[in-house]
Amino acid sequence: MSNDERIAVLETTIIHIHETLERIEKNMDKKFNELSNKIDKTSERIDKVNDRLWSNFLWLISSMFALFAVMGHGFHWF
Repeated sequence: MSNDERIAVLETTIIHIHETLERIEKNMDKKFNELSNKIDKTSERIDKVNDRLWSNFLWLISSMFALFAVMGHGFHWF
């Protein structure tokens, strides 16, 4: 095998490796974007749950205050 043939084989191999790496990179970019979208959706859901928890907490505090006010008035504490 001559040097020119060897170089041609090496060039062909390098081209195949380059094409494979590009395909892998495109697949990884696609998967990364899908994962990023899922993380964004999950973050939105967590924010909604957090808002709902704060709303429930404020209702609980208000209800307890109202209950203590009624009890205080009923027992003539104030």
